[in-house]
Amino acid sequence: CIRAVSTDGIAGAWSNPVKLYIDRTGPTVKFTHKWADGFDDWHNTSLVVEHVPADSESGLDHYEYTYDDVMGKVGNKVTNPTTIKIDSGKLNVNEYTESARKQLFVYVRAVDKAGNVGEWTTNPAYINIDSVKPQTPTLKIEDNNTKLVYLRPIAKDNDSVRISGIRKFVYTLNDGKELEYEARGSDCDFKPESGIACKWYSIAGNFIGPVPKDQQFSAWVPITNTGDKDETYKVKIWAVDKAGNKSDGYAEDTITVKKSTPAKKVQIKNGDYEVPDGGSCTILTSYVGETFELAALPVPSDSDERNATWTSSNPNVATVTYLTTFNKRTGKETGGRYATVTIKSAGSTVITAKIGNAKAECTINAETKASSDIQYTIMVPMYYDYSGSGNKNSKGTYFATYYDAKYAMNELELGKDYEVVSFDAHGKIVHYIAPKGDIGKIISFDTYDTIEDATKASSIGKYVVITNSRGEVIGYGSAQNSTGSNSSSWAGAYTGSFSSEVEDKITASAEAAADAKRTKLESDKDMINSFKENYEKNNDDYSNEIAEKKTIEKMEEAGYKVDDILVHYNKDHAIDKITYITKDGNQHVLNDDLKNYYIEEYNKIMATIRNEDGSDGYRFEYQKEIESKVGEEYVSSAGQTASNIASGGKLTLTTNTSTGESFGANDYYEKNGYTKENADIVSSAIKAEGDAYQNIINSSSSTPAQKDAAKKAYSTWYKEYMT
Repeated sequence: CIRAVSTDGIAGAWSNPVKLYIDRTGPTVKFTHKWADGFDDWHNTSLVVEHVPADSESGLDHYEYTYDDVMGKVGNKVTNPTTIKIDSGKLNVNEYTESARKQLFVYVRAVDKAGNVGEWTTNPAYINIDSVKPQTPTLKIEDNNTKLVYLRPIAKDNDSVRISGIRKFVYTLNDGKELEYEARGSDCDFKPESGIACKWYSIAGNFIGPVPKDQQFSAWVPITNTGDKDETYKVKIWAVDKAGNKSDGYAEDTITVKKSTPAKKVQIKNGDYEVPDGGSCTILTSYVGETFELAALPVPSDSDERNATWTSSNPNVATVTYLTTFNKRTGKETGGRYATVTIKSAGSTVITAKIGNAKAECTINAETKASSDIQYTIMVPMYYDYSGSGNKNSKGTYFATYYDAKYAMNELELGKDYEVVSFDAHGKIVHYIAPKGDIGKIISFDTYDTIEDATKASSIGKYVVITNSRGEVIGYGSAQNSTGSNSSSWAGAYTGSFSSEVEDKITASAEAAADAKRTKLESDKDMINSFKENYEKNNDDYSNEIAEKKTIEKMEEAGYKVDDILVHYNKDHAIDKITYITKDGNQHVLNDDLKNYYIEEYNKIMATIRNEDGSDGYRFEYQKEIESKVGEEYVSSAGQTASNIASGGKLTLTTNTSTGESFGANDYYEKNGYTKENADIVSSAIKAEGDAYQNIINSSSSTPAQKDAAKKAYSTWYKEYMT
């Protein structure tokens, strides 16, 4: 409001109010159209780009569009774009919009009534339109009259403003329902068993965005026969481009596919244990937090179906994960022979493995470990006194277990000058050996649920022995020291007692060691080649075994009395000749028909393996090997770092899970002497090493490979120090 004041100071009346609006914030805008506008999404009709603004102040005035790349998504970022002003929230585009541009996309921004210009949309709407149908494909047939016949369609997309390229081939068998198969750029399309991997294009060998004129596409379409007799099919095949346009014409031919050997049953295995169908997945009780591996094998073993898919009927109780194989030709994943089961909670679930139409099941009844699994009992120290005076304050040697003390007693014949407490297999204290040789006296001790309670109730000169519910001694804890406060020098039981600072150091060291190991393994060409050779050899051995079996069966059907078949190779590892040994021990050369039959069966098995595993299938197995080795390196580093920190940098313990040996403690004693101080240093290192392994086992963030390695390391640690 405003009013006037005279020179005499007389004020007039206030005016009616004038409303002032200030808006300094630009509006936002987002796309709302329903059609897919990704980088490689294609359409064959005109499109409408739709969007809505958001401005809570002065309100929208108009929109601005640009076809320039203002965000640098495809090429260099355009800082001074050409803009188009439009009042509505819709923009109509067609195949010929901005026809000079190789690829078409649009950004939009809004301008409000105060003149504030908003930001461009973060991502553009990609406008890929191709309305022209592709050319009629040509068709070749590979490996006709075998178990695995390949259709070899080849096609080009017809010229248009922007050529989408062939996405797939659609085909029918005997005029049945339409089936489809992914197409690939012909420069990246190899026969599955060729062993050549595609490396030139970003997605499965396909071009992304518009393709060059006259670019050729093709595929290897596998046709198999799961029936009980050979089948002949009339094949028709069409080309379909990425925009969904289907060729008017089709190619056709006739093929014969030999019957294959399907899986009739599935055998689930847990290690060497063959799980009965419907039986328990494990021999022992399964507890929450545990993981284990299952394998699924086809029956008969020479089945052409080999990969399994896995499911759990109750994922809340147990999940099942498996390594899938990516088929580069189809772009689809197939199942894996091996699966990892992780117990999530107490309860029951059914694990199912399916190979083709055959399946097998096993059950899991998971339990939660009792919270009172560990008990703590106060006991006197176990040691002998060099001075023979029985003075508990004199210099002596300390032992981790009763058996160690008893061994020293027998070896050194000092039985009257030290004290030992004994317990039975159930963890009950049964007798002690007193300094005066009073052997066999029955004594009793109280047990406690926590180490804190036991330590609080203990007295100077005593310590705590720790047993599990099965009576197995799993470690030793501290009692009170000479000042009456709690001592933490004795070690051995899992308490998870690292401070956050120490835990961070252990984790950082383990991760660094694991990363270095991974980098080394992933770049170790000699190891990769060795693994590949071993993988190929295993496939070769398997294929030879099946081919030999089938050839012998065929020969026996013809009346041969065959005991064995031998394959002879030339210097280039090509088959030179095949001989067979008859029941009487004589050796004969196989005729050409049977030799060719053997080679054909061998090639079929190898083709099936490569079809399922991909041309670089060995990498899946090698990746499992890497994960295992990296997990071992992570665990080893964690144990070493923990023991080093706990001992004040004086001792680093190393556990070898392969040999079942642990190194460091004895060397430290031999170098520095068997003193109480050194016993405390060693015990602290031992406790920290064991706790590091248990932390990994019990952590939800640990990988399966890390947990497996930690369990092996803890088993070695336990056998070395706790038994």
